[in-house]
Amino acid sequence: MMVKKSQNKSVLFLDFDGVLRTGNSPYRDEFGSLFDPASVHELQRVIESANPVIVISSSWKMLGLGVLREMWRERGLPGRIFGITPSDASNEMMMRGEMPDSKLKGAEIQQWLDEHPEYTHYAILDDEDVAQDDMQRSHLVQTNPSIGISSQITDAILVLLMN
Repeated sequence: MMVKKSQNKSVLFLDFDGVLRTGNSPYRDEFGSLFDPASVHELQRVIESANPVIVISSSWKMLGLGVLREMWRERGLPGRIFGITPSDASNEMMMRGEMPDSKLKGAEIQQWLDEHPEYTHYAILDDEDVAQDDMQRSHLVQTNPSIGISSQITDAILVLLMN
């Protein structure tokens, strides 16, 4: 699929587990399990075609933006991490010893979008249904956690980011 670079201000909300990290890789570095090379290749296609900013919505965001950016550089991953979704609500739940609900991720994504109205196109890439409503669900591209990002997933992301 040949696609020209988008002129839109687009954002990719990116989860790691079940998207870039599939299965139980025996390969690790100081940041944890390495990402699946096929999924990283497909992410590269998204970056080259649509040039979105990357906002991490994964629980890995708890490592902090600086550590995530360092990991991105060290691993030679495509694109650049622009930011992370707000974590106030999920942090409160974790402090109480509770696991955040998947819909909470959708609320955090919506808060980020509300704070950055200049981003007119977005895709949510996750292996779970994290959408808080039908509007978000129309921007959700859900992976099979054992496969990660396939070429079909990449094509679906590009439609959202470039149209």
